[in-house]
Amino acid sequence: MPAVAAELTGSFHCKIDAGAPPPPGPASACVAVEDSPDGTASAHAAGCAVLVVPSLLPVDPARGRTFARSLEEVDLGVLSDCLRRPEASGS
Repeated sequence: MPAVAAELTGSFHCKIDAGAPPPPGPASACVAVEDSPDGTASAHAAGCAVLVVPSLLPVDPARGRTFARSLEEVDLGVLSDCLRRPEASGS
């Protein structure tokens, strides 16, 4: 599974550059990958589905959040499932 995590990370870095405008489309079509309570809350408030891979601080479960112990267990199916969950906003 480390290859999957590397592929997802590499793909992300190829598509998103610092300072680049965000991709078109609603935030609800995005999955934010976060590891902290503050980052999770920010992505959640923006209306994104959130994949939480906790690091040092625990993140509380909430609607629109999916949890993974490690990026090694994340594949495109997991990311697709994140988008199928109820919207993060308003919960």
